[in-house]
Amino acid sequence: MKKYHNWRGFLTIVSALLFLSIWPLMAFYSYGKNETDGGDSFLITGVLFLIILLIFTPVLFIRFKKKVDAKNAYLTLPEQNAPATVLNKSEKVVGDKYSTGTVFYITFEMPDGERKNFQVIHDKYATIEKDDVGTLIYKEGNGFLFFVDFKRKPNKDQ
Repeated sequence: MKKYHNWRGFLTIVSALLFLSIWPLMAFYSYGKNETDGGDSFLITGVLFLIILLIFTPVLFIRFKKKVDAKNAYLTLPEQNAPATVLNKSEKVVGDKYSTGTVFYITFEMPDGERKNFQVIHDKYATIEKDDVGTLIYKEGNGFLFFVDFKRKPNKDQ
């Protein structure tokens, strides 16, 4: 399967960083040209901006790389099927004072006793009930664990 590369996002970040790096270069170039035009304050602003740029650039690239790695893992890992029982369902409210959201988790237990906890979307969370038995379809490897689907076995009582 083809690996996912977000070249447009990568080029946008690189071009923005190159554009923003012009400011400190202008500050260094203009320093000392004319002492009456406030070159010192322009230089200080340029140095502070450069320090901020050097701090945030690696952070942006690390976050970008993590997202690309997760997408590549999801696309390239094979699907695995296993019989499983829904052991637990839980919710976690995340956010700050401006916005909040809910993250949904379902824990499955395999026949050998191994438990796997997956983050799922609301639709799956709402349709899967505790103690449901069925086939769990997931992707696992390279430190990633992805929920794909859960096929419930029909209940014999119905």
